[in-house]
Amino acid sequence: MSFPVRALAHVAWSEHSSRQHGNRVANVCHVLAAFAIVTSLTGGCDVKQPQTSRTRALWSSVDDVSRAIREGRDSVVSSYLQSGGDPNALDSSGTPLLHRAVYYAYARPSIAQSLLAAGCDVNLLDSNGQPAISLARDAATLTLLIDNGADLEQDGRSAMQRAIRDGRTFSVELLVDRGVQVDLQMVSQARSHYEKQLDEAERMTWRASDMGDIERAKIKLARAESYKIIIDMLEAAMR
Repeated sequence: MSFPVRALAHVAWSEHSSRQHGNRVANVCHVLAAFAIVTSLTGGCDVKQPQTSRTRALWSSVDDVSRAIREGRDSVVSSYLQSGGDPNALDSSGTPLLHRAVYYAYARPSIAQSLLAAGCDVNLLDSNGQPAISLARDAATLTLLIDNGADLEQDGRSAMQRAIRDGRTFSVELLVDRGVQVDLQMVSQARSHYEKQLDEAERMTWRASDMGDIERAKIKLARAESYKIIIDMLEAAMR
């Protein structure tokens, strides 16, 4: 193995094992293991050659990137992509990075946007066979996925069902405007959520013992109103 490759392995793995184990014996063991891994993968090739996904894992595993996405650390994801990291990679749970980015976007889909710009497949499925669009929880992220080619014909229904379940009026409106087919089952789903929120609000109001109960009842009423708006939109789309 050439010296640059040994140096790369030594630095990456010694830093990693220091964080994980905090002792010199672990450092030595991991460095030796890294030497063997890199040798088998590169066959002594120059470190400047294109990295494989395994050699990239020496400095930043997909799980590290997945964790950074959950924590909203854009810079870690940018570094991973700029170094040639695979935007379609799956973490150890079988979840694609895009799915993590979509689920944790919170109306700030910059990480998902970076993955898509790097060539990520917007219709990639996770280990449960679900596309990223089915996890979108805000209109901004939903718009990003649709604009980048999300398959609404195949996956629009699951996205609509999630939007209805979460009471997201703007997302439902967006999906209707983009041509997702509405049916009676969707209306029934929205009506079921509406009645549940209304029932709970009434129960809280009658049993209220302090202002906290009243405030919680108001929240339930507000959610019921969101579902009523969704019902009206869905019924209008079916006319």
